Amino acid sequence: MRKTLRSRLRSCFEDGFWFNKFQSLISYLNRNFSLGNRFKWWLAENDEAPPGAAEFYQSLITILGLIWFVILPYLPPQILNSSLFRAVGSVVSGYFLIELFVFALDWIFVAKPPLESHRRSLGTYLLSLIQITLYFSIFFSHANCIDPYQPSLGLFFNNIKSFVSLQPVQVNDIGICLAASQYRLLNGAILMAIIVASLIGAIVREEKEPNNKDN
Repeated sequence: MRKTLRSRLRSCFEDGFWFNKFQSLISYLNRNFSLGNRFKWWLAENDEAPPGAAEFYQSLITILGLIWFVILPYLPPQILNSSLFRAVGSVVSGYFLIELFVFALDWIFVAKPPLESHRRSLGTYLLSLIQITLYFSIFFSHANCIDPYQPSLGLFFNNIKSFVSLQPVQVNDIGICLAASQYRLLNGAILMAIIVASLIGAIVREEKEPNNKDN
């Protein structure tokens, strides 16, 4: 009996206990629910997507977020205070924030091939930093977490400062706002860790390359 139980447990744990399931979940979410990933593989040939596809998608949603963020305080009150407008804005901006978070988790825990370019990877995550700052600001405005009529430039730099320092944003005492503020800290911590890892990887790679040439 004990040997049978032992052998069954060993067979269950050969591929890991929870980590493989976690990887499968992240991979599934990134593959099936990420617009950026779907766009990239829509352009792929022979299971290889052009590097510029992901960069184009990131640039597109950054420009979209920037336009959205800039014009938001100037919208008429009847539009800005509309429940439908607030709900749609919260859902769309929230989607992009979750997509960026899943992409970061996929990069850390799932992606297997080595980076072809640390500089391109670092540029991607610096752009992600801008996107997260923009879309969290948009989400907070639509969810009535902050004053939507705040000046865009001041709000943007305050969010960048709090994001880099990993400090919570001052939001209204509403459940979803407080939860989003904490989620923003988690998102920021993961993104900053990836940026530091990319910098270290680039330094190590540059140190190794001269040695390889000498050999």
